[in-house]
Amino acid sequence: MIVYGDDTRLGETFTITVDTKPKPENFYGRSKFEAEIGLQALANEKFSVSIIRTPMVYGQGCKGNFPRLVDMAKKLPIFPDLNNQRSMIYIDNLCAYLKLVIDNKITGVLFPQNTEYVSTKDIILHTSRISNHKVFFTTFFNPLLFLLSSKVGLIRKLFGTKVYDKSLSPDMESYNLYTFEQSMERYFKLESRT
Repeated sequence: MIVYGDDTRLGETFTITVDTKPKPENFYGRSKFEAEIGLQALANEKFSVSIIRTPMVYGQGCKGNFPRLVDMAKKLPIFPDLNNQRSMIYIDNLCAYLKLVIDNKITGVLFPQNTEYVSTKDIILHTSRISNHKVFFTTFFNPLLFLLSSKVGLIRKLFGTKVYDKSLSPDMESYNLYTFEQSMERYFKLESRT
């Protein structure tokens, strides 16, 4: 998903559709996009290419912002009350999707995602419920967060809205083995074993 550029400021919605052109804005995004171009150039009748543009992947052992957010939710007593949306995919759902791609020899640019969009608040709510940690949501910080979101990438990443249009992800039911709520339950159950 990084090939479409950075997250937008708070209050703006970035919906990626079939007409959205890649516009990577950093080295990481450019390197991903250049790799896609190189792989697509190799495609022929003997070499199939599937480009999988995942949104944020989360689950046991996954790195990045998701485990950091979960850790914050277990410790912070208050959290901003903002409603955003993100396309995400649970690791087990992604594995089921990859199996479908391989078994059915699906090629092209593909956009797997969970059936439901998820807000940062959803992640915090589920984490606080599962970990028995009370979190109070407040709008007190919202004006400051909106103001800083044009300058601070982390705020856009945490609270921005960036989704794949659902039409990019047909047959989501065929690989979404777990809902977001079920995936959160599994995440905590599996993490507690390690």
